[in-house]
Amino acid sequence: MYGGKPTDRSLLKSAIPSFTMPGFDLKAFHERQRSEPKHQQGGYLIAEQFDVSISPLNSGVWETLADGTQVWRVEIISTGAVTINLWLSAYQFNEGNALYVYNKDMTYIRGQFNEKNNKRNGLMAIAPIPGDHVVVEIVVQPNAQMPIFEIGKVNHEAEKAFGDSDPCNINVVCPYTADFDMVDEVDSVAMILTAAGSRRCTGALINNAANDPNLYYFLTANHCAGGEATWIFMFNYQSSQCNLNQQTDGPTQFTVQGSSTIDQQSASDVLLLQLDEDPSDYDVYYAGFNAVDNATIPFAIHHPSGDIKKIAWSEQNTVSDSWSGIANTHWQVVEWNGPGTGAGNQGDRTTTEPGSSGSPLFDLQGRIIGQLHGGAATCAYPYDDLYGKLARSWDDLPAIARALDNQNNGQNRVANGRRASKKQN
Repeated sequence: MYGGKPTDRSLLKSAIPSFTMPGFDLKAFHERQRSEPKHQQGGYLIAEQFDVSISPLNSGVWETLADGTQVWRVEIISTGAVTINLWLSAYQFNEGNALYVYNKDMTYIRGQFNEKNNKRNGLMAIAPIPGDHVVVEIVVQPNAQMPIFEIGKVNHEAEKAFGDSDPCNINVVCPYTADFDMVDEVDSVAMILTAAGSRRCTGALINNAANDPNLYYFLTANHCAGGEATWIFMFNYQSSQCNLNQQTDGPTQFTVQGSSTIDQQSASDVLLLQLDEDPSDYDVYYAGFNAVDNATIPFAIHHPSGDIKKIAWSEQNTVSDSWSGIANTHWQVVEWNGPGTGAGNQGDRTTTEPGSSGSPLFDLQGRIIGQLHGGAATCAYPYDDLYGKLARSWDDLPAIARALDNQNNGQNRVANGRRASKKQN
């Protein structure tokens, strides 16, 4: 998003035409939600999706201001929604065009979006807006060309995912995070939202050995793949409170949209992406990597069940393991069992859940060694989670090795992380 604010309401006189989404069977929605498997398909369904066709050509109202600026607005209502997010089936903006999406009382505004948000595929997704009314506004400056714009889908979030993860999960703000100096790594992790209204998976920004600030690499799981060109990546979604009985929901405005695939494979369940937009303004961190096939004591950062960011720790070395009969493709976390601050309601136990898929596994130096594929872990049984090995992905997929070590043609298998520098607009 590139600053700015919607048009002063005092300058606009027309009533805003509205579209109201149909109701739906909430019981059937919850049945579909419960049918989601733990990790293997990824995702945590939270929204009902409606197909629409809403554009300045067939909907809304235009007004022309005294200086010649043209403003188009339309209101979308989905009664009872916790949030509403939009999938744009056409988005091509020109210089002098701006888009804003906001709730009815303008206490929550997404935008400005403009020509810098154009994608090669002409698509766009807008992250959720709280409430069951949203207003979409397009501003066209005098002498600017008209944009191409259409809303193709409206997603009605039926319930909040905040607080849905099991009580043994530990918030990343809890004291031992700082004790083990994981603050940087926490800032590398983001939740993946789909244009279809699912808090799909987790992943992390990953550095390249040359520290090139123009490469926005993001690592997640191959089984999460599908629609990544319109994925929304939400950073800094974490609580400022440690105690689970006092925690607050995290901020949801730190998002970028769209990505392209560098390479992927099912054997090690790896998917490496290049983000379409630079997240640097969000004070993010690009985690280091370790693609050497050596066991280590690990920790993990993730978004279980689409909840705020959590951390899990093990005091035992990883063990080399297989998946689907293919040997040496995964790291097994034998047990989530430490370090025992009691920050979670169940003491030392932690786990992963739906939505944790693709989340990074780190060594003690904070370098990524793999991403979550699946496993058996729960709060009651904190054992046997499997992460695709970055070392195996490096060997199998030269495109990943070359991307992460673009100066040495994939020969440098270890790199430290870096804090992103804020970009200049």
